[in-house]
Amino acid sequence: MPDMDGYALVGKIRQLPHGKKLPVAALTGWGAQVDRIKTTEAGFDHHLVKPAPLPMIEKLLSEFARKKAT
Repeated sequence: MPDMDGYALVGKIRQLPHGKKLPVAALTGWGAQVDRIKTTEAGFDHHLVKPAPLPMIEKLLSEFARKKAT
């Protein structure tokens, strides 16, 4: 992204009225434990490493849909 990175973006999302409840997943090429901690601390709900397997993405989307329904 030209103007900000994903960490800054999720910070802005979390400041929005419904941003605290909005599920957000990071999709990154970095998968070390320190990277996962960084995304969690930034406000992401999940951390996916590229290339994320389709079944994992489908499972995550299902979880997000269930949470929205409740």
